[in-house]
Amino acid sequence: MRLLTILLTILLTVFCFGIAVRGQSALHFSGYIHDDTGRAVSGATLVFTVPASSAPSRGGTATPTTVSPEQHIAVSDGSGAFELDNVGANAYNLCVQAAEGFIDPCQWQRGVAPTELSEQTASIPLEITIPTGRIVYVQFYDPRARVSSPGQLRVIASAADGGFGEAELTSRTKAGLFYRLTVPKGITLLLNLDTQLEISDSRGAAVETGLPTVPVGPQVTQLSFVIN
Repeated sequence: MRLLTILLTILLTVFCFGIAVRGQSALHFSGYIHDDTGRAVSGATLVFTVPASSAPSRGGTATPTTVSPEQHIAVSDGSGAFELDNVGANAYNLCVQAAEGFIDPCQWQRGVAPTELSEQTASIPLEITIPTGRIVYVQFYDPRARVSSPGQLRVIASAADGGFGEAELTSRTKAGLFYRLTVPKGITLLLNLDTQLEISDSRGAAVETGLPTVPVGPQVTQLSFVIN
């Protein structure tokens, strides 16, 4: 009987200690997201992820959705406000998925320092700025209906500093395929037409595919190609 009592005492102690440890790392954060003009950004998805090298051994649940113990997601409301609950203190990489016209810092802003979330900063609202970019439209005319599925053609832009982004297929008609991509303002990019298809530019010259070889100047907002 005494042995059973001792075992129960040990189990309860371990259980309560575990709750206390987890409670210490369960922090609440709130903040606002706006663009580089100060305008609130609504409906933005903010993804806070602990870098793999510093991922903690435990973590809380994210609000509103838990992806993993090292990742927390929040969505901004109409005023740009967002909240995070049960977040462990750590340094987080921040990705932002917003409407067209905004730059995702995970893709285009290389070398950005992680966002520090700690007990000291929990009482201070987070101020997140997401830069606006320029939208580039890429059209592929397909008069011979060479493309049988969208997966045959990917459009990827890259910058000299390592930033990158993949264009979104917005529509497909009998005339061809239409893509849209938001890129940083004021820089020259290289476009990679990732496909096995034969592509020509608007002047009829063959385009090398599978490599970032198509220059996109800082003022370019529309490109046209032909699938041969």
